[in-house]
This record gives sequence, structure tokens and C-alpha cells, in this order.
Amino acid sequence: MLSEAEIRSLEGQIGSAVRDDQRHHENLQSLLQQFQSLLQSYNGLKSDYEEEKANREKWKNLAKGQERNPFVLVLVDGDGYLFKEHLVKAGSEGGVTAAQLMSESIRSLLQERLPDQANQCRVMVRIYSNLQALSKTLARAGLAGHEARSLSTFTSNFTRSQDLFDFIDAGDKKEGADFKIRGQQLSRTHEDTPSQTLSTLRHYANYLPSTDWMAEIKLIPVNKDGDRLDTYCPMPAKGAWETYNRRIKQHKLCNKLHLGGECNDLSCEFDHSTSDVDPACLAVMRYMMRQRPCPRGPKCRSIKCYFGHMCQKEGCKCIKWSKFGRDTHTIDITIANWLAPVEHDDQSETTVSEGNSGVKLMEFERLPDSSGEEVEVNLVPKRTVL
Repeated sequence: MLSEAEIRSLEGQIGSAVRDDQRHHENLQSLLQQFQSLLQSYNGLKSDYEEEKANREKWKNLAKGQERNPFVLVLVDGDGYLFKEHLVKAGSEGGVTAAQLMSESIRSLLQERLPDQANQCRVMVRIYSNLQALSKTLARAGLAGHEARSLSTFTSNFTRSQDLFDFIDAGDKKEGADFKIRGQQLSRTHEDTPSQTLSTLRHYANYLPSTDWMAEIKLIPVNKDGDRLDTYCPMPAKGAWETYNRRIKQHKLCNKLHLGGECNDLSCEFDHSTSDVDPACLAVMRYMMRQRPCPRGPKCRSIKCYFGHMCQKEGCKCIKWSKFGRDTHTIDITIANWLAPVEHDDQSETTVSEGNSGVKLMEFERLPDSSGEEVEVNLVPKRTVL
């Protein structure tokens, strides 16, 4: 018969074995959970890989027959360029209609740019956006439902309606759409280079003109502090400056009309003709005026305002010669809301053309600051032509 000490020893061993078994079970459950998480991540990456692989094969097949069957690549930042309201509201049907209108607009543009190849060109469209964030924004505007990724019915039917049209979710990372578009443009090799690339992303390629499918922005974007945010305005190329210089030798252009949309000054001496104004001239005018701070600052709510409300100079550290205040260099550029415009009393017209000598232009004018006092600001800073 076992002694009392032996019985207690056995009980201790059994308890230890039970605890060891429990720890083993807990460790096993933890490992299984980690494995399940890794498996889900793997399946997601595999799905993305298979999609990219299929798209790459599509590119290769197109490239092999490029001479016989040229194609045009259209890249769109879906976060910054929206379809018209009635198309978005229409959901699945709106997606189909949007793709059709976009296809027709691109075809029309090709007839102008590539008349000899327009009829043979296939059109590949890729729109990148943060689908979840965009859905929330449109839901707040009453254009989409409040469920997560409510815009997906629109985007999926946009994709299905044309064999080479894709509306792609770029994820929730900041500037994810920009990142994807840059990757597409920079990854094009000699073997699969499209006949033409059209892009809505800053200065990486050509720009699509206004079309029937693109929404006309009538709201003012602001950040969480209520500061107005400007759309990116890249420096025009040297050729655009040359075009602008030739044009203003004839007659200096009116900023109010060409940039603000209207000019009600009956005594205005600047050029109001619109039929012969090259888009390159407007790009130069817009860029020059964005270098000039708006007297109302970030609180301006005029949809017609063409002045700058934030410093866009790359790498600017607000040194003493910067025209913009220090607060406009640290402004939060995340859009928090879209506000209805409020028009202010009209301001006197000044032209960006006076004293112009092309890309070396350095012009100083006296303008009222927010306090009403006159301050001297340079209209266009020194720059290096790209």
C-alpha cells in the first residue's frame, strides 16, 4: 500500500502533467490562430498575384501585336477625378453609362491626336481609388449608400462593361492611387509601351481634357481646420511658356474670364477672346496665379478664386522670401469636407502678363494683405525649367 507521501507525490505529478497539457493546448491553439492568419494573408497575396499575373499576360499579348493592333493606356486618379453626380447615383447602370461615355470621349480625343491610328487603337483604362474612403465621401454627399464600399456596384459594372476597362481599389494607404499610377507608368518597357498614355495624375503624362463623364467640381475642399485646399498645379513645360509668351504679345489675357470664369468689368482692357486661347496658355496663367497668395487666405470660399491658398513649392521651408505665410506651409492637406462656395465682393483685376519675359519672369506688385496694408510680393519666383 502507498504511503501518504507517495500519494501526495503522485497527485503533484498528475497536477503538473495536467498543467503541462493545458499549456500545450493553449500553445497549440495560439499556433493554429497564427497559422490561420498567415493563411488568410497568403490567400490575399496569392489573389493579388494572380490578378497582376493575368494583367501582365494581357499587357504582353497586347504588346506582341502592337504594330498590328496599337493601344492607348488611360490612367485615372479616381480619388481626385469623379464622375458626374447622375452617373454615380445611378449605381450599376451609371457604371455602364460612365464607361461608354468615357470610351466615346477618348475615341474623340484619339481622332485629334492620332488620326492615322485612332480606328485601330484599342483603349485600356485603369482607374485607381481608395474605394472605402471614396464611398464614405460620396455617402456624405448623398450620392452613394452608407454601407462599406457602397460604390462597388458602380465600379464593378464599369469594369464589366468594357473588356479593357478596370476600376481598381488601390487600398486605404495615403496617395495609394498616385502610387499605383506612377508604378504603371514607370513599369512600361520598350516591348509593351502603349501608343499614347493619358493621365490625370499631376505631371507624369498628358492630361485628359474636360469631358462629358467627368464631374464639374462646384464645392470647396477643406481640411479638419476649415482651411481651403488647392488642387495640385504643376509647373508648365518650357513649350507652354513659349506658347504663352507668343500669345500675350498680341494682347494680354484677362485672368477673371479665363481663370475665374467671368469678367463683369465693362472697362476691362484685357483680352476676353476664348476661341484662340491655347490650353498651354491657361496652364501657365493658372500656375503663375497659384504662386500668388489669396488676400483672404485659407478661409477663402470663392469658387472663382484662382489665387493660391497654400504653398505648393516642393521643399519650401518658409524662408523669409516665401510669399506664403508660415501657416500655409504646415497646413494639413487631408480633405475633411466639401463646402458650398461663397462669393465675395469682386476684386480689381491684375494681369499676369505685364512685364512678362518668359520663363525668366520675375515680377513684383503691391497687393493688400489680410490686414488691408499693402505688401510687396513677387508674382513668379525664380525657377529652373524642367
